[in-house]
Amino acid sequence: MMNAVVDFLTPEWAPNIHPLIVHFPIALLVVAVLLDVLQWIRPLRGRLDRAALLLYFLGVIGATAAFWSGRVAADTVRVGVEAQTVLSDHDDRALITLIFFGAFFVVRLVLHLIRLDRKGILRAVVPLTGIVGIVLLWQTADLGGKLVYQYGVGVAAVEVVDDVAVDTTGESRWEDRDDGWMWHSGGNAAAVFRERIEFHGENAGERLHFHTRQDEEGYYLEIVVEAGEGPLFLVVPEETDDISLEMVANADGFEGGVGLVHHFHAPDHYEFLDYDGSDARLGRHEGGEGAILDRGHWHADGWASLRVAADGRHFHAYADGAMVAHGHAPLREPGYTGVLVDGSGTLNVRLLHLVRLRDTEAEAPVEDHGNDHGPDYAEEHDVDAPIDHDH
Repeated sequence: MMNAVVDFLTPEWAPNIHPLIVHFPIALLVVAVLLDVLQWIRPLRGRLDRAALLLYFLGVIGATAAFWSGRVAADTVRVGVEAQTVLSDHDDRALITLIFFGAFFVVRLVLHLIRLDRKGILRAVVPLTGIVGIVLLWQTADLGGKLVYQYGVGVAAVEVVDDVAVDTTGESRWEDRDDGWMWHSGGNAAAVFRERIEFHGENAGERLHFHTRQDEEGYYLEIVVEAGEGPLFLVVPEETDDISLEMVANADGFEGGVGLVHHFHAPDHYEFLDYDGSDARLGRHEGGEGAILDRGHWHADGWASLRVAADGRHFHAYADGAMVAHGHAPLREPGYTGVLVDGSGTLNVRLLHLVRLRDTEAEAPVEDHGNDHGPDYAEEHDVDAPIDHDH
């Protein structure tokens, strides 16, 4: 019923109802604070007091609707990597502002009822506290404006493109960048991929096999996973914190779950985004206990892009650029990032791309958690074999 009402009220040109709601609480709360300031400068108890309280009440109701509609909007618009931190900060600041004005209205109402709001130091404290709220409101609006006017989020005429243009017809390589790293496939994909990857999980050395393959689009890495006990982790041993991690892959030949792992510390201590053929799931494991933060239905057919963004307490899952899951949880200490496989079959990969969302440098690798492969692994698993041109 609620969705039907929202759809009816949202015009065709608007991506969602959020931009139609958000301006009302801003106006109501600003005028309410101005009335309190006027009362401070020139006390006129009576109607202005009641008018200010009514505006605060309506403003808090409007701010609640704006916050709710903003959460819904974030799940329906395309958000590029460069706008990820702005989206998280906007959400956090909006929540703080809502809680602030909700608490302020309750205190303001109580002080009015017991007739203390215009006595002594409280006569100045009330409007000054309201001004603090206006600062929070301005910061929230500033971040929302950046999303729209700087990054084009929710603007129909602006196409948000996250695809990374890479040439997979040449040689594979790792690229270190100022904000992260990228690996893409090429003629020697299997050998190059192994240069920087650690394996974790039960019998990973025996269960994982790598080959370079080629199709009409170029070369790709074929990861063959044998059946076994528990998931396997293919991680880059560098600590990162707030991140966006993308994989372009084809899991049509895999039975089970594939995805991305981040904040990895051990096989029983990590965060993840996985895909099982019908659902994308955001979750975490700690001490053998797993928890799903959110899930969304998605079906991939052939090559597809899967991206996870972990920024502060915000976790977003994107499939082919569209958000499919959005969860919240306290973020752990920095950890490793990479690929997660839980099942058996073939996973084909063209690209892994990590972006550090905040301005932090990668830390030195943490202690080795026990790679399940030895110095003869490359020879035994034929990762340097001649290119196989089978499709």
